[in-house]
Amino acid sequence: QDHYATLLHWYEKDEEELRKKTNDRSKAPTIEEYMIGDHL
Repeated sequence: QDHYATLLHWYEKDEEELRKKTNDRSKAPTIEEYMIGDHL
């Protein structure tokens, strides 16, 4: 369970960094948008 929490923590950090980078250049779909299906 700790391992899962660690993975989730790193995923969230990576997602934050990706959002910062992509917001500068273009509107990249977030994981939430993929799950909702906006970009399918």
